[in-house]
Amino acid sequence: MNVKKQVLRVAAVCVAFSPFFANPVNAQSEGDIDRSATLRYTFSTAPADLDPPFAKNPFQVMGYVLPIYDTLVRMDAKGGVVPSLATSWNFSDDGLILTMTLRDGVKFSDGSDLNAAVVVKSLVRTKTDPASLLAGQLASFESFEATNPSTVTLRLKQRDTAALYALSTGAGMIVSGKALDDGVKLGEEAPATGY
Repeated sequence: MNVKKQVLRVAAVCVAFSPFFANPVNAQSEGDIDRSATLRYTFSTAPADLDPPFAKNPFQVMGYVLPIYDTLVRMDAKGGVVPSLATSWNFSDDGLILTMTLRDGVKFSDGSDLNAAVVVKSLVRTKTDPASLLAGQLASFESFEATNPSTVTLRLKQRDTAALYALSTGAGMIVSGKALDDGVKLGEEAPATGY
């Protein structure tokens, strides 16, 4: 395919998804979300993989995985960082430690609970799996630690003003620890957080 056609395809995808990203659900407050609503979504082709770190075409896949996996934080319509699975966070004075408090009562659709150990397992997998295509987005993070069941401590190698933004992308999508332990093929089956 020539470069011009490839650029036109990417531009078409961006235009098609611009309303989706410009006014996302995450821009709404907790009280505005109808958790009993039915989501109907169509797309012209199915993605090759529903597992965020291994999806080879992010433009194609994001429309599918955003309704399935929640990220630790999200970006609102103005580009600000807002809570998602993490309800609050703070940086240490030196900017090298990011502490995040997780939302209570979140369950994956496979019945397992979201907790700090699951978040750590998901982030470590994304950062260290040799096949991960999103490892680079977590490059500034040195380690991830479950301080307690509802608190995750993320240590950075150096100060990084974009650290929170990386956690609002596919790199910050948290997958079920039970699914990982059970060897579920997340490319074919995707236990969602249900948040």
